[in-house]
Amino acid sequence: EICNNRVEGNDFGVELWNGASSYVHNNVIIDNMYTGVDMSSLANVINNTISNNGSGGVHGNGWGNCIVMNNIITGNSSYGIGTGTGWPPPIISYNDVWNNGVNYKNCSAGTGDISSDPLFIDEPNGDFHLQPISPCIDSGNPNSAYNDPDGSRNDMGAYGGPGAAVSTPEVSFTIPTQNELNVLYGTDVSAIFSVDMDSLTTNSLTFRAHGHLTGLHTGTVLYDSASKMATLNPDNDFTYGEVVTAILTKDIQSISGDSLRGFIWQFTSIVDGGSGVYNFFNTYTVGNAPISVISA
Repeated sequence: EICNNRVEGNDFGVELWNGASSYVHNNVIIDNMYTGVDMSSLANVINNTISNNGSGGVHGNGWGNCIVMNNIITGNSSYGIGTGTGWPPPIISYNDVWNNGVNYKNCSAGTGDISSDPLFIDEPNGDFHLQPISPCIDSGNPNSAYNDPDGSRNDMGAYGGPGAAVSTPEVSFTIPTQNELNVLYGTDVSAIFSVDMDSLTTNSLTFRAHGHLTGLHTGTVLYDSASKMATLNPDNDFTYGEVVTAILTKDIQSISGDSLRGFIWQFTSIVDGGSGVYNFFNTYTVGNAPISVISA
């Protein structure tokens, strides 16, 4: 089993020889000098992203009953899926085979195959997750055995199917920080995430603050994708010296559809300070005896 790897910049991506049966799934196989997956043995190649390799995407001789399914195979120089002349082709289905030198060599598209731009999030910078409007989302094999971890229909590519590694978004930094004191009562509240989030899920329902004296604070929520930062600008100021709890709910999702586990943190607004001169007067009656004055 070869799974959940990033295979990049080698001579070959994955080579399978000597007749051993293999299961290759949920790998990103990119920018290798020759073929992405090269086989002369039985193998199931399922839910991989195989792109921009110097020769073919997937190649094999003597494949027989090999399965090539739910993959995204794009931008490979010579061909997408190919086999040697006279060899039986693999069982091909539910792949996106697009923009290769030729998409199929000595074989042809199968059930559910498409040929469309998969709309990666940021291919030039190595992010092969899918945009929310990708044609590969919910386009893999509809059999429930291949469903994504969230129970939805299979997404083609390395980040779909039951074997996909789930990447839970995390909060990497907050402003104000956890348990910070003397925070200005008119301040904005911000959270920076570990991955890019879906701005539509980052809103006044999913990001709010609660002051222990002033109650719930909603307001305008802005999300900046470049910094991965969401900012709450409360409609009303906090009051002096109150403890504020900032709340991010689990309904916030990353652009790849993974949900935040929920996150809360607290800080305390500034205590209104002051200064003054205090005068105290009193009158004491003393007799004629000598008086001792003690100064401290």
